[in-house]
Amino acid sequence: MTRADASRAAADWDRLRLRHSLDRERFAAIENNIALFMCLRFEPGALERVKSLPEYLREDRVREWGVRVALRRQDWTAALHMLDLLAPAQKQTSRWRYWRARALQETGWSKEAATLFQALAAKQDYYGMLSMDQLGIKLELSHAAIPVSGAATQQVKNLPGLRRAVELHALQRFGPARREWQQAQADLDADGLRAAAGWAHQLGWHDRAIVAAASARHTTDLELRFPLPHKEIIFAQAAAKNLDPAWVFGVMRQESMFMCDVGSSAGALGLMQIMPQTGKRIAGWYGEKLPYSRLLLQPKLNIRYGTTYLRRQLNDLQNHPALATAAYNAGQHRVKGWLPLSPLPADIWVETIPFNETRNYVKKVLTYTTVYEIRLGRAPTRLSARLPLVFPSHEPTQVAASEGP
Repeated sequence: MTRADASRAAADWDRLRLRHSLDRERFAAIENNIALFMCLRFEPGALERVKSLPEYLREDRVREWGVRVALRRQDWTAALHMLDLLAPAQKQTSRWRYWRARALQETGWSKEAATLFQALAAKQDYYGMLSMDQLGIKLELSHAAIPVSGAATQQVKNLPGLRRAVELHALQRFGPARREWQQAQADLDADGLRAAAGWAHQLGWHDRAIVAAASARHTTDLELRFPLPHKEIIFAQAAAKNLDPAWVFGVMRQESMFMCDVGSSAGALGLMQIMPQTGKRIAGWYGEKLPYSRLLLQPKLNIRYGTTYLRRQLNDLQNHPALATAAYNAGQHRVKGWLPLSPLPADIWVETIPFNETRNYVKKVLTYTTVYEIRLGRAPTRLSARLPLVFPSHEPTQVAASEGP
């Protein structure tokens, strides 16, 4: 009942609890689930429901969704109050520091907000970029090549496991190659990981370079972490569909890390992770057939179909990059169901996407798009320029959230 109609579940539960003198602590899971699902659908009384939970019973995810409900209402005083109720570790995250700064700014505490924005702007991430916009700071990303010694490089090149992986990769046996590499990488120290990342990058084995650099906690080598494979195909298809190639690169980076052979657990295939049924539908738009789903593993076809699908999302969703990006991940019907009842700032809309996966996906793709603008030699667009107001749906009903945060 909570998943189907949280408000009704709340009313029924309150009657049962009072009638039978049920202990709230014993049934804390029910109490939290009711509050959570009221928040996920932004139902009337959701914020009040969160507040009604005793502090010691309130789960961390419910605390966070209490903030999101206040943001969705654009009730900045309530947002500050709910931010104060977060657990200490939650308060220290970039996400909630950014929203505290936004709430302070909206309630007239500009100096305090600026202090928070300045601290956040030092990071090269989604909230750092948004903070730069708030401060009017020109976006500049630092690039530092991954430091690798010749001795470390030679050492990793002599490792049997990595050598086998490289040979398998050269034979285009990509799955076994990745398994060999990953098994050998597990035994490397920080120097070895950096050397392995550099070697993989030299070989054009981009996903292993990205993974090894991340394992070494090296995040400032933009050339290694944000490579430009299939550049000619991407530029041609982006131009044909009037898409920003930096955005296409950002989507592809998040979808597959440029693994052309990869398939997801759900069945999506290739560089832009196209579902076979979606591929057949796109083929139909062109008057073509897709007799074998594995044809989607071909980079040229995959990029052609993926950019076509991305263009369709943009056309159908207010020409809004954040909405189209969310739809590429979660489906257009869901995104239409998440549209607000009145115009809403897009940073709030993104933060209040009910699906955790899609919310994080949109943030990453928008951030990657900005990085790829720099990689393509362009002046970066302010992130806020990609986040215009989100407008209500023209459709009469909305799709309810069906997944937890």
